[in-house]
Amino acid sequence: MEQRSTQHQLDKQKKNDWFLRFFKGMFIGSGFILPGVSGGALAAIFGLYERMISFLANVTKDFKKNFLFFLPVGIGALAGIVVLSFGVSYLLGNFETIILWFFIGCIVGTIPALWKEAGKEGRSTREFSF
Repeated sequence: MEQRSTQHQLDKQKKNDWFLRFFKGMFIGSGFILPGVSGGALAAIFGLYERMISFLANVTKDFKKNFLFFLPVGIGALAGIVVLSFGVSYLLGNFETIILWFFIGCIVGTIPALWKEAGKEGRSTREFSF
């Protein structure tokens, strides 16, 4: 009985992980259509960038496992592009100034996460000099 409950919890966790990667993919896809927002920067923020680069560098290594991992991300990215393109078009047409400031906020807001990601291996004092 306990084994059945554990299996049910694992299945539920896999489903939740799939939907989480799907939604991360939607945000990454939005980076392709939003001015000044990078899909690559969003992938780094969501912790997918390194694995994606590793997969693309060695496509044949663990192909099925990586493909199944990134499938919901890709589907989510396509859904994000389609769904958000209509919304962004409407908002830019009707609330241009507010939306442009929102985009500026999104760009500035990614800086701390990118700084943290870029400094995972440490920084030297040379990197702080201008």
